[in-house]
Amino acid sequence: MSLRTGRVGDLIAASVIESFGADVAIVNREGYDLLVDWEGRWLKVEVKSTTAKEVRRNCYTFRTASGSKAKKIIKATNVDIVALVSIPKRKVAFKHISQIKSVTTRIFEDKFQALDEREAWDQACALLNK
Repeated sequence: MSLRTGRVGDLIAASVIESFGADVAIVNREGYDLLVDWEGRWLKVEVKSTTAKEVRRNCYTFRTASGSKAKKIIKATNVDIVALVSIPKRKVAFKHISQIKSVTTRIFEDKFQALDEREAWDQACALLNK
């Protein structure tokens, strides 16, 4: 992923979260990209972005991993929520870190079409205290 793609994804995710009434800082730290003040709690949000749909599978594919050589699944010690950004759709799917099960996460076109970003955010946040 290019730096520009990552930056665009960060901006889209930050603007969506801000529209929910949160304060957001783009920080690009090791392990997370956004620091979000949500209901008096600081959340670390890792943003993963894609610029193209995987045509054969009709889905958007996200590398939900870290590391340059040996890819490892994102760790819960570093992140609270993962924001999966489809740049062409300008939509964000939010997942609690416990919902990330693989180094690759796919979201099918029809799921992005029907996605309610606020509902996805609320569902991810509901898992924070569990």
